[in-house]
Amino acid sequence: MTVDRARTGAGAESAAGTSESTSTSTSTGSGSGTRTSPGTGTGTGTTISPSPNPSTGTTNSPSTNPSVRVRVRDTANTPSARPGRASRSRRPLAAVAAVGVLLGLGACSPEPVRGEAFPDWDAVDVAATERFTAQMDLLDSHILESSPFTTGETTDITGVTYTHATFGEDTSAGQSVVAVSGNPASLFTQQNDPGTGRTIDMLHVGGDSWDYLLLGDGLDTDIDTPWVRFPTLYGSLGILGDNAMCYVLGFSTVCDVRDAINATEASDAGPSMRRTVTSSRDGEVLSQTEVTLQSILDAEMLSMPESLTAMLTDTMLSTLVPVNLWQDADGALLKIEMNGVVPGEGDVPDLVLQLGFEITGTAARDDVPPAPELDDVTTLSETERDDFINSLGDA
Repeated sequence: MTVDRARTGAGAESAAGTSESTSTSTSTGSGSGTRTSPGTGTGTGTTISPSPNPSTGTTNSPSTNPSVRVRVRDTANTPSARPGRASRSRRPLAAVAAVGVLLGLGACSPEPVRGEAFPDWDAVDVAATERFTAQMDLLDSHILESSPFTTGETTDITGVTYTHATFGEDTSAGQSVVAVSGNPASLFTQQNDPGTGRTIDMLHVGGDSWDYLLLGDGLDTDIDTPWVRFPTLYGSLGILGDNAMCYVLGFSTVCDVRDAINATEASDAGPSMRRTVTSSRDGEVLSQTEVTLQSILDAEMLSMPESLTAMLTDTMLSTLVPVNLWQDADGALLKIEMNGVVPGEGDVPDLVLQLGFEITGTAARDDVPPAPELDDVTTLSETERDDFINSLGDA
């Protein structure tokens, strides 16, 4: 392994993944990346709600505490931005080096030969930050350029998203699966709250002018059919625009994390952010960084009632939470995970967070079902669609 620079990131505690690697670059300071803002649709986030059943700790499996709800983003807000290069800062590391001196004897030169004790840390920082930025730009461009909603390419994947959060005795958890197939793209997502048993499926058949929702258990609506349909969001480029993939469950998590990275870079915590890029022998790349709890809340990855957010101190809000992001040799996403503990203060408990999205395979034809029979469907207009989706998000 060739190490450009080593650093232990300060902030939230985390058990980060490791891999056999051939090169590592690490830097602190501000970097940049493409901001691909999530917008509407059936995007998810973790919602912590007060619960009578205490639960602590974090696992890789969703909790069964009944506190997660489906959160649907505002369909009218779809900002986007292009990448920009931000300032970088220097954080010197302590170094101990032995300087060898070879004295000439006999016919040899009497001049000593001295080694270099300290590298140019500014140059190391610049190189490492540029490598991290390049990986983030590669991820952004790969998602945009392979979008089956806006290009002629395909993104045939299956994936799983997962969330888990505990704050004292309050717990939130959820797990969902997603399949994207073909071009025009077909999309099928299944969102599940294991605590309440609430489920909701979303289906878009490629080329269809409708999106479908299967209303599962735990939903209180006036709809008397298993399915509802409404004018498509996923098939309408006028609504989704270039950031269409940020509306897809799982990829919305990537966009949220990218927004949190950008926000943290621009904050007071930016100079102390970790930026590490490690390449394995098979070409897989692991990028590691950190984001503040404040940026996580601003990106709506974690929703908490005001009674709980009021308990968070300024120190907790500025705490850095570790983020790990895996890509293949071409820059395609393999997995992204945020996993850490924000230490509490005084009577305020620790906040434990785990949130991620992982590509699990290649979508097959039967991973996306056909459209349901019309006898099982209630049709909504655009206005009724927006009201209905908002009601699900508020439930």
